[in-house]
Amino acid sequence: MQCGAYRSVIQVNDGRWFVFGDNTFGQLGIGNTQHQETPIPIPTPTPTPIGLPSSIVDNNKENQFINIFCGNSHNIGITENGDCYGWGYNGKGQLGLDNCKNCSTPTRLKEAPLSTTENQVQQRYIWFSCGEDHTIALTNLGIVCFNCLTTVNQTIQFMPY
Repeated sequence: MQCGAYRSVIQVNDGRWFVFGDNTFGQLGIGNTQHQETPIPIPTPTPTPIGLPSSIVDNNKENQFINIFCGNSHNIGITENGDCYGWGYNGKGQLGLDNCKNCSTPTRLKEAPLSTTENQVQQRYIWFSCGEDHTIALTNLGIVCFNCLTTVNQTIQFMPY
């Protein structure tokens, strides 16, 4: 269970996610901005190119969300295949989409940036924490922050002990 401002996100035993509450910015991820007083399923996204809204398919077991993280009025979700999607308020760029446009449908995040090491290891998103106007992503190589207050989404590298 997760909570944002005036809304809740709940996962049930079969893995489906339900949402209800405020939807002013599309933060329920159901393709519109209508408020929901009773729980409604979040449609499972179909894999899409980076930065494009997903087609939504009910009960798509192949790309089901395994975790959803709530900010004030936005969400980030990770699917079983490792794709990450953002939706809701994006006025500060907190969805990691390189723009500041709100999304009412889960939209695939860009890939985590390559590391600056000689090996050019691809980063993978592991976990997110969403604030009011920003999102912090934990990757296998460091931390990435999403917001429009910086010119570049920076990666903070882990330092070995």
